[in-house]
Amino acid sequence: MGMMKLGKTGGKRGLAITGMILGIIATILSAMLVMGIGKIQSESAKFGDEFGDQFKEAMEQGMQQGFDSMAVEMEQAVDSAATQQ
Repeated sequence: MGMMKLGKTGGKRGLAITGMILGIIATILSAMLVMGIGKIQSESAKFGDEFGDQFKEAMEQGMQQGFDSMAVEMEQAVDSAATQQ
């Protein structure tokens, strides 16, 4: 719009061209930023899924070990009570 107005009035076009170039550069950088944020979100989701899976496996192993040790202790308690009677 500024270029058209300048064409009618006979003014210099330097600032209009500079503004247009800066607008194009800002648009390109904004698009790159949006794509970069999308990439970061997808990579962090992958990391979160891997971490969640590892955490779940560790919790299951820990719980299983706890149940196994409780079962052994219960068997020992039952055997101990049976031998005392």
